Amino acid sequence: MNKPITKPAWKKGLLIVSGVLFVLSAPISAAQASAELPSMIPVRVELNGYELLQKQRPLLIEGTSYVSFEEMFGAFENSKISWDEKTQTASLEVVSGGMFEAAISAKVGEAKAILNGRTLPLGGSKVLLVDGVVMIPVRPFAEALGCEVEWNGSELTVSIYRNGLTDLLKKEAMEQRASRFVKPELSSEHASLSQAQKVEKVDHYLTENLYNGTILIVDKGSVLLRKGYGLASAEGKENQPELAFRLMSVSKQFAAAAILKLEEQGKLSTEDLIGIYAPGIPGADRITLHHLLTHTSGLPREYERSVDNTLEKMVQELRSEELLFEPGTQYRYSNVGYALLAYVVEKVSGQTYEQFLREQFFTPLGMTRTGQAHHNKEVEYLVQGLWRANDEMREAEFHVSLSGNGDLYGTVDDLYLWERGLSEGKVLHSASVTKMFTPFLKGYGYGWHMNEDGSAEHSGSGSGFSTNIYRSPSTFIALLSNESEVETDDVGRYLVEMLK
Repeated sequence: MNKPITKPAWKKGLLIVSGVLFVLSAPISAAQASAELPSMIPVRVELNGYELLQKQRPLLIEGTSYVSFEEMFGAFENSKISWDEKTQTASLEVVSGGMFEAAISAKVGEAKAILNGRTLPLGGSKVLLVDGVVMIPVRPFAEALGCEVEWNGSELTVSIYRNGLTDLLKKEAMEQRASRFVKPELSSEHASLSQAQKVEKVDHYLTENLYNGTILIVDKGSVLLRKGYGLASAEGKENQPELAFRLMSVSKQFAAAAILKLEEQGKLSTEDLIGIYAPGIPGADRITLHHLLTHTSGLPREYERSVDNTLEKMVQELRSEELLFEPGTQYRYSNVGYALLAYVVEKVSGQTYEQFLREQFFTPLGMTRTGQAHHNKEVEYLVQGLWRANDEMREAEFHVSLSGNGDLYGTVDDLYLWERGLSEGKVLHSASVTKMFTPFLKGYGYGWHMNEDGSAEHSGSGSGFSTNIYRSPSTFIALLSNESEVETDDVGRYLVEMLK
């Protein structure tokens, strides 16, 4: 039986990647330490050129590099940790801002971990106990999650490169790698500044903090700031506001709108059971489309991120999974849920998801630079996804996403056309818009996070891109960055405060 473990008794954890990976250390006595392991040689581990400073050095064990969970990343906040002594299984759940982030369980001696309900194989390398410390194999974990790993035998150094994985570190590995977007300190005179002066401060803040992307700020119908910053490509092309960016999870609101549009057309109901469209998946007789829309279905967070994965394959694999909780009882963010919504759109409409969005929304609203990103199809005006290493911008790998969650690209201008379409009833009827912006568990509506003041926002992140969109009755802000790991949700909130 799992039992809670108090923080002082727990060896600290690590959170490593978009997806998200957590690795755990458990309270283990010396008597539980593993048998003597030969060929243990101290090595050096670098992350994007920075050495991970550790009390206990990483080790080369039988030709495989291992690092301590505890020493590498330290403890992080909002975690619920448990340890099953009988099965030697450590489990962690992280909740941030009242919202479920991710969970993992790892069993000592196994060459796998369970990440958000799915198996993460470790290529045959096992999680080990060395002198009572849980050690993780570096290369299998990193490569399973798409990182680049290099080994320098002469210097006994392992180099890990993020290579575009967003949120590689939810809590930075070292203090000197902390987010460069620090909350601005506003003077007591700030509120009395003119609107133009506040916008000038916003522009200066983005420039000073090396923001890489585009921004559009509109207040009461007037454009206050429309600008590009930094690079559109690793080759030096500059960002311009007319260029398109991957929207990442900002794409979810389009999946929600598609379901609501089909409901308006009388082709489905948000109270329909998912089993009508995807029989055999866990909870098929209890999960409704409403549950999928509000992240309350109990389905796993993630699906396999491979270019040959399809909605059909995901549904088939889902049939062998189990629910994480009873539908409607908890909020847990689920990309699987929104991919399922896209699957429903295709089944009901008889069109591809992309065709349906284009016919129902993009073309009528004049969103000429919005579409679905494909790994084998280049778009002339779509910027490169980038990642920053030692102040050098490198091209990131393609972010793989199934329809419905992180698949779309667009411009800040097109997003404003979308905003006007929602506000003016050109996209959905008023009753559907009201349903979209009604907060449910943890304040999540249909594809939007609702704030207490009635405003709405959503952020997104993936390989090479970080995004945020904000709307209130008077103000619209779109932040589209083509740099991994930019905390655009925080930046968006800072800008809202600066504009007040």
